[in-house]
This record gives sequence, structure tokens and C-alpha cells, in this order.
Amino acid sequence: GSADVTVAVVDSGVDMNHPDLVDRLRADGRDFVDGDDDPSDENGHGTNVAGIVAATLDNAEGIVGLAPGVQILPVRVMNARGAGSDRAIARGVRYAADKGAQVINLSLGASLTIDADTVSEQVTAAIRYAQGKGSLVVVTAGNDFLPLENAIVGDNPDVLVVAASDVMVRKPPCSTPCPCTALTASGVHIL
Repeated sequence: GSADVTVAVVDSGVDMNHPDLVDRLRADGRDFVDGDDDPSDENGHGTNVAGIVAATLDNAEGIVGLAPGVQILPVRVMNARGAGSDRAIARGVRYAADKGAQVINLSLGASLTIDADTVSEQVTAAIRYAQGKGSLVVVTAGNDFLPLENAIVGDNPDVLVVAASDVMVRKPPCSTPCPCTALTASGVHIL
């Protein structure tokens, strides 16, 4: 990964002092939960995602990210319990696009009928806005066990939907077998 590439982790924030990430983090992150400029993680999920993307190579810490040279734009839209509003998520996606993120990661699996009653018009409009600015939007299929539609993706075929696989490259029981899934990636026993 190149330092010219920014991946926005729109999630629960990122540990801004994590030794495996500190050199990868952009200073212009944002918190749409508390409404300030401190996107520090209070849940841990966003830090985990950021590490999978960009953890530093050869520093004897934790893991190595898939693209250890990229920059991470931390955008906090989920609270300490891992919950977030459609408004916060939509604002986070738009912010990431406006900050020039080439990739916007939303590991915020939400399935219709379990997590949401309808597709969020706010979030889908924000995703289309980001795509219009040239961002690739990546969304998790979710962890709802059942083959349900993704409440974040809606009918947007240009969102890259990723499901989890286990070490044997099989679908683990928790991964949502969303019909819109384009790829699978390791999602079980990730450090």
C-alpha cells in the first residue's frame, strides 16, 4: 500500500496511540458520536479493522496489515457499545469522501429485518455521494447468520460487499450469506 492512498475506517474510532497504527493515522479524523475532533476508539472494533488494513510491517508489534503503507483516516460513528445512528454514519461517509479517502470501509453489518426495518436513505445517499467523488465503498455482509439483504448497501451494485471466511476458506456460522456479497476475507480468529 502507498502512503498516497487513504482508507477511511468509518467505525467505532481508532486507538490513536496504538503502536502498530500510530504512524499510519491521519491527524484530521473526526468523531460524529461526540461531535469533536477526537476519533478515539471506545469499543475496539475500529482499531481491529484499522490494524487489519494497515498495521505496520516489521515493527515486532501485533500483526501486519494487508496494506501497511496506506494512511488511515479514523472516523468514529459508533459508540462504546458498537451502536450508531444513520445520521452519524452518513455524516462520517460524507466526511471521509470530502477528505479524499480513496477507500471507505464500513464494517457495520446491518441486515434488514434483524438490525433495520428499512434501508437507510441517509446512508445510501451518503454512499452514492462518496462514490461520486471517486471513493470505493467497502461494506461487510454482516454477522446475522441468515441470508438477508444488507441494510447499508441497499440497491447499490457498486458497493463492494465482503463476507467473512474461516481459516479453511469456508463461511463461518456467524457470517451473513448476503446475496450481494462480492468477496470473502478472513474473519475468524483475527488477532
